[in-house]
Amino acid sequence: MMPAVFIELTEFPLRANGKVNRQALPEPSEHIAQQVAFVEAQTDVEKALVAIWREVLNLDKISVKDNFFAIGGHSLLLTQLISRIRSNLGVDVPIRIVFEHPVLQELAAHIDALSSSLSIEQLADEIAAIEALSDDELEALLGQ
Repeated sequence: MMPAVFIELTEFPLRANGKVNRQALPEPSEHIAQQVAFVEAQTDVEKALVAIWREVLNLDKISVKDNFFAIGGHSLLLTQLISRIRSNLGVDVPIRIVFEHPVLQELAAHIDALSSSLSIEQLADEIAAIEALSDDELEALLGQ
């Protein structure tokens, strides 16, 4: 695996015993945020995802160009993200989709596509309604 970001330090923060003090190391998310230009959410889905990501990742500023995993997301937070997307947006997003589309803008576009397509149940209902039409009703609809 390749690190997402390298942080140059003049020296490592050390504990009294000479070991590296990991708690005193700078957070990579601060440096990543500086590398990616901030882009404001435009669509309703993007705005909703920004709110969800802020809550799940405990961050103040989320750009639509941010990558969920690069700014602190991991598998445990991913399950929270999926759950909140389901409850807030009413869309079931498989975990695989977030791995395939980890950038907020890409995920929002995918969710838009999912929510605009008919579910199997909706499609079955539409087909049943068409099959229930009489020949005269079908001709009237096709004649329009």
